[in-house]
Amino acid sequence: MATRLPGTDVVIVGLGAAGGVAALPLANAGLDIVGIEAGSRLTKRDFAPDEIRNNVRDWPFSVRKCDSEVPTLRRTRSGNAVQGGNHPMMNG
Repeated sequence: MATRLPGTDVVIVGLGAAGGVAALPLANAGLDIVGIEAGSRLTKRDFAPDEIRNNVRDWPFSVRKCDSEVPTLRRTRSGNAVQGGNHPMMNG
C-alpha cells in the first residue's frame, strides 16, 4: 500500500549547481522544499577533503550515474529523442 506523505510547496529534481542554489532562497522565503537526487545517499566520507582519492576519474558518484544513462535530446517538443550531438555528455 502506498504511503501518503505530507504536502510540500516545491519539489526540486536534481540538487546540482542550479537546484542546490535555488533551494536556499525558497527555504528562506518560508516554503517547504523537497529535493530529489539520483543515486545512493552520500556519507561524510564522500565529502572528505582527500585529494588523492577524489582525484580519480571514477570517483564514486560521478561516473556510476553516467555509466547507467544514455543521454538523448529532442530538437523540438514534439520531436523524437535522439542520441548524439557535439556536447561531451552527449557522447559527441
